[in-house]
Amino acid sequence: MSQAEAFVAELRGRAERKFSWLTVETALWTMVVVLAVMLRAYNLGWRLMQEGEAVQALAAWRFVQGEGATGSVTSPLVFTLQVIAFGLFGGSEVAARLGSVLWGLALVLLPLGLRRQLGRVGALIAGVLLALSPTALFFSRFVDGGIAVAAAALAVTVGLFNYLEERRPTHLYLAAAGLAVALSAAPGGYTVLLVTGTFLTFIALRGPAVWRERVQAAWQALRREGTVVRTGVTVFAAVFVLLSTTFLLHFPGLGQAADLLSAWLRAFGTKGATSWSFHLQLLALYEPLVLVLGLAGIGYFLAARRSDVLLAFLSWWVLLALVIYALAGGRTTADVLLLVVPLTLLAAKTIGLLLERASQEFVRDREGLFLAVASAMAVYSYLQWAAYAIGREYDFLVLGLLALALMVVLTVLYFFWFGLEPTLRAAGLALTLILVMVTVAAGLHVNFPRSEDPREPLVGVPTTTGVRDLLETLERASLSEAGQPGAVEVTMDQAVGPVLEWYLRDWPVLRVVEHLDPSVTSPVVLSPAEGEPVVGEEYSGQDFIVQQTWRPGDMSFGETLRWIMFRRTASRAEARRVVLWVIARPEESEAIADDLELAEYPY
Repeated sequence: MSQAEAFVAELRGRAERKFSWLTVETALWTMVVVLAVMLRAYNLGWRLMQEGEAVQALAAWRFVQGEGATGSVTSPLVFTLQVIAFGLFGGSEVAARLGSVLWGLALVLLPLGLRRQLGRVGALIAGVLLALSPTALFFSRFVDGGIAVAAAALAVTVGLFNYLEERRPTHLYLAAAGLAVALSAAPGGYTVLLVTGTFLTFIALRGPAVWRERVQAAWQALRREGTVVRTGVTVFAAVFVLLSTTFLLHFPGLGQAADLLSAWLRAFGTKGATSWSFHLQLLALYEPLVLVLGLAGIGYFLAARRSDVLLAFLSWWVLLALVIYALAGGRTTADVLLLVVPLTLLAAKTIGLLLERASQEFVRDREGLFLAVASAMAVYSYLQWAAYAIGREYDFLVLGLLALALMVVLTVLYFFWFGLEPTLRAAGLALTLILVMVTVAAGLHVNFPRSEDPREPLVGVPTTTGVRDLLETLERASLSEAGQPGAVEVTMDQAVGPVLEWYLRDWPVLRVVEHLDPSVTSPVVLSPAEGEPVVGEEYSGQDFIVQQTWRPGDMSFGETLRWIMFRRTASRAEARRVVLWVIARPEESEAIADDLELAEYPY
């Protein structure tokens, strides 16, 4: 070897050692993280705060302003993160939701800890699915403790099952910290505790011998190593206390964290506004990919009688969580995340196995052709169903049904020609591709263009753009009355709600009263539109729609299909209005009347 060749070889060796960390897997995970950040951070502050978000944010904002936590703290963990965010960046919708964004990113990254159990491909697929998950994305952009509970539940899973295999104390500490986060974030943390505790207890007492020996061996190791147990308990206590008390600045947070248990128990005695199948409906509408392939993963585990303890735990998690939230009338929308997480891991395992088989035995001329034809027919069928939903012409319905029938015939013929396994592989790939497109479309719609649409079940009761119109009109009224925007005295009835209180938090002179009475003399008054006016005759008022609620009611098949596909309905949403009253002096009455124009709303 010449001197030049040796020099080049040395340079190549140095480069390989320097960039040994840069693998294809690392590059792919980096792309997943970038995608997750973009989706969660894009236009984060545009959607108006909902009532529950405003209640939580107001409590943290007042605490930062030195007024104490005078509002309702529904999640001590969220309160702590908002106090930090407001202290660093000031009060804003972005700062209020920043903690949810971070927990959403943690949820995407945590499958890295399950590469041993899911495989590298399966873990990467789980990360991609969680990055794109419509529900995980929505609650990563929403002030609620549910996304933290979901991430904490996955951290508990990663820590426990890695500890069962490797006996490394750091894994146990991760599980302890995850449990502390879950129990300080939302009542759903107790679902995580129940699911995990019952599974480990069952395995230790009645499980298969292989699993029982593994759990009992881990327990015996813990009994021998008292230091590990004490450190784990310390980690749990420290994380729980610090997060609940805002790092020892807000000790009532411990009581509020303890109240999460009573809130979880009360849910079972509450008659909720949603049916027992509410979470299944959400999964079908927004998460068809993980619902179908996750259930397929449970079926595979049961049929193959595999000794995979993680698959057993995920199956148990799904089934027990379904039972819990079917019985709990006080279920919340965010609780669906505790179904999405295990279903996503099961779906990732299923897709990983499918891709592994396809990479080994995929025949382009046969299975590739099936995949192309099935996908084209699915798109054609979708277009026909969409045309029927819009125009209600039965020709489109017949064509859509005919396309589905042809897909079934194609699958049956493929089975007779090539056998069961190639048919399952080809049909599985086609179904996965179709469900990916449906899920991605659902996620983009609910999180961006329709994030304030009351006909989206995931959205709940949104705050409408009427709030922006009201605030603009209030600024104009202040300019007319006080000579500058944001300077006029405003009296607000407490029944108006926390949303406007949040958006007027920096208003110099804002008085919030329990009940308005005719003695009020403020130049501007805000009151609910319901009931008789309680201000004097010298006031002129204009109402604004600030919230909307939509209930399905009785819909025909065509109306139901139109709602499922486009969230369009003939029935209008119920509006909640707030009246902006401005004192009308004779010389200003005409100008004020011109300012207070009724806005048109799309729902």
